[in-house]
Amino acid sequence: MDDLMAKLKAYDWGGDRGSLMGIDASIVAAHGNAEKLAEIEQALLEVLQSDVPIPAKEYICRQLALIGTDRCVPVLAAMLPDAELSDRARLALEAIPTTVADEALRAALDKVEGDQRAGIVNSLDERKKRPVTSTEHNDAKETK
Repeated sequence: MDDLMAKLKAYDWGGDRGSLMGIDASIVAAHGNAEKLAEIEQALLEVLQSDVPIPAKEYICRQLALIGTDRCVPVLAAMLPDAELSDRARLALEAIPTTVADEALRAALDKVEGDQRAGIVNSLDERKKRPVTSTEHNDAKETK
């Protein structure tokens, strides 16, 4: 995993997208293995919180939309006021099916305005159309 994360840290616009395919493959291979998915999620969060190029952060947000749990909500929520990353963080939060993500999106409404605020309102509306569970969903997902 360290080698994959090193490649991710170096990823930038115009970079070799193929270098990220190992992460994609790891996520697919970990399907159904909550422990392995949690390990990947944690590694992605560590990179997301470091000083890496915007394209690497956007890629991470796309992956967290697939495998993210309540664990990543605070990190994604902190990105919502960032004009460059708000949309990606918002879309990742939109995909995490727990009330914790709802709460984070609602709390961000007071911290943003304009297009970012409209995006969050749209995400909250989209979430109404999908089943949202309590945090027990993630606990069960992680213990399977």
